[in-house]
Amino acid sequence: MGIPVLSVKWVFDEKERLNMIKNFRYSSEWEDFIKAVDTLKELVKLEQAFFSVGFLSAFSLVLTDNTYLEPEVETIIYDEIVYLLRWYLECNIAGREVDEEEILLTLKKSKDINISEEEEKALVKNISNKLEFVKDAFDSERFVDRYYLKQNAVNAKLSDFKYNICSYNLPYQRKTSFALIDMVCKKDLRDVPQGIEKLFAQYEQGESITFICDEEDIDLMICMLEEMKQKIKGES
Repeated sequence: MGIPVLSVKWVFDEKERLNMIKNFRYSSEWEDFIKAVDTLKELVKLEQAFFSVGFLSAFSLVLTDNTYLEPEVETIIYDEIVYLLRWYLECNIAGREVDEEEILLTLKKSKDINISEEEEKALVKNISNKLEFVKDAFDSERFVDRYYLKQNAVNAKLSDFKYNICSYNLPYQRKTSFALIDMVCKKDLRDVPQGIEKLFAQYEQGESITFICDEEDIDLMICMLEEMKQKIKGES
């Protein structure tokens, strides 16, 4: 049983960008969008949802196993909120703003959208308002800082984390439980375009390590990680 990760491609291809805009024509009502944002904010506060930046993937949303989302809320979170944050980060890294002009230029490239000029303006405003709302709701500048750090670091980044819970039969009819933890590290977390995986085999493989630990070992690791976290905070 491993941490569930919804991997998100970092760099948009043109087709994906246009599909995103097309889908926004059928996006949520403003009240439903606010509800989804508030839900995600609460999950982040409760540490049931995490934004992973340059860790496990280039940019993704990670939910704990016991997190339940209403289907409509889940759709808005993944199809709108995460998409908008991705778009903001992608443009920020490229030195562009996701303003109404950027949104309009993207709309103009889509041949699948046949709407009036008035509808087009309303759609651009809708996307722009939602983008500004999610930027204010979440620490979007921190996302940029985190990505720049990972992008410029020469060190490997954790790209996969999985574990299995096992049991072992001891003498005298006793048994004990333990975990096998598997971690993979890569220097580049960008997704590889489909069809050319063999040309980028180094991105796919990474360096893997598997180790065994019991319950007390995990308690110790948690203690060590918490100490490390506090020291990072102290340096900020």
